Amino acid sequence: MTGSSQVPISMPVTGNQPDERKKPGGGVFLGGPLSAMLLSLCFLEHDGILERTIPWFSLIPLFISMDRHRRNLKWRLAHGLFFGLILYCWPLVSWNEPANLATMWTSLLMMGSWMLFCAAGGALLRYPSRLTVVPGLAILWTGLEFLRSECISVSVPWMQLGQTLKPENPEGQFAAVIGLAGLGFAICLVNGAFFLTLRERRSRVQFFAALAGTGAVVGLLISGGLVGSRAQRLEQPPRETLRVGLVQTGSGGGNSGHLKLARQLLSSEPQLVFFPGNAFIPAPGKSSIPAELEVFAREEEVMLVAGMSLDPGGKSKKSRALLYIASGGRPGELVHSETLEILTKEDQSILAVSDRVSHSACQLNRLAAGGARLFLVAGDSAPDEMKYDLLRNRLHAFRALETGISICRTTSTGSSSIVNHTGSCKVTAPRNQTWAMVSSVPLLDPQPGGTCFVKGGWIIGPGCLLLLAILVLFELYTLRKKSNASRNTGRQDNTRPS
Repeated sequence: MTGSSQVPISMPVTGNQPDERKKPGGGVFLGGPLSAMLLSLCFLEHDGILERTIPWFSLIPLFISMDRHRRNLKWRLAHGLFFGLILYCWPLVSWNEPANLATMWTSLLMMGSWMLFCAAGGALLRYPSRLTVVPGLAILWTGLEFLRSECISVSVPWMQLGQTLKPENPEGQFAAVIGLAGLGFAICLVNGAFFLTLRERRSRVQFFAALAGTGAVVGLLISGGLVGSRAQRLEQPPRETLRVGLVQTGSGGGNSGHLKLARQLLSSEPQLVFFPGNAFIPAPGKSSIPAELEVFAREEEVMLVAGMSLDPGGKSKKSRALLYIASGGRPGELVHSETLEILTKEDQSILAVSDRVSHSACQLNRLAAGGARLFLVAGDSAPDEMKYDLLRNRLHAFRALETGISICRTTSTGSSSIVNHTGSCKVTAPRNQTWAMVSSVPLLDPQPGGTCFVKGGWIIGPGCLLLLAILVLFELYTLRKKSNASRNTGRQDNTRPS
């Protein structure tokens, strides 16, 4: 061939080479809903090997879907949306009651946090380093969960990942060291390790990832068992107890109804009678303690702790107050706050708190470090609050484990309960029924420095949030640097002579 040259023609790529722009097929889209359904099974009352095993692999379908769609933001947001919808709605229908979503604001917050996790998690999965992916996903999950649970009160007691474990089991007992946020971090790490086993093709990586995940679960079981056995041996029997009477009036009952139930407890000789958060309403035009309460405390020689609604309708939570009347009818104390301190000894106290305070690990940690010996939670009594009792009771069990302090909660329409310092429920009232009971609650002497969680385990949640903020700032800096570099390259090409 002379005078001519052959130019190779570009042929289309054939074969089975991956194309990330291609729309993924198969059942990958079911990853988000499948993970949510698996996590929902962990809240069944039956405590079998399946319910204890599910948390350690339940996030793998979600991670697989996020990895498959790591270049497609819309699909990742869809995974997060359906994942959140199932987790958010299941408590509302789990008692055969009509599905009744809470406010749109709460719904958006709940869905948004998991959608944000899927969106940001897909960006993490683009990194080639395997050492970045697994801890990065755990930090992302824990940081977002801590932000939602501590800073947005309406999103609690909705599911935190650590709540999929039962507090009475060995793995749940380790919350006394690393807290509920730390348990969620560990669960996410283990799921990430098993996900890496399925994602990687090299047998060495698969082996060590599976070994790390299995070793973490076994180590958590052994460590939790040791921590739980030590807590059960602590002051057995306790040197000091307080006989607490809980009053639950079903659908309300008013001032007279609560006092009538309280009088039925007097034969059991309670030292303190505890009423719900909206038990009493002051007389019209007054915001003082009802006179009948002071008369009751003076005549029966018993301490009274209760919540009081300053709103005549009793519906506004902002108008709630806490009151305390010492035995003998001495002048009572009424505080327009969510925390009321009842001194028992020097630097030791019983604390009455609202539901919102009891949900916060940071606030209870601070109060426990101040010498608290018992938490009395004046529960909200709105009818829709009953739907969250299972989640709230488990959350309070973990809060008792974290602080090493027993928690008593009473409510009018929900389920009153007493949880001891080991996270086991001593007393549980029937839901939405008139009920009253006296039980001895141990008042343990505060441990030097508090539990391991109070000493330093609480740092895991805020630490993950701080690391997440640093990672976000670093990613933004990197993107800006790349954008400036590409802009400078474009300018140089335009000024280059043709």
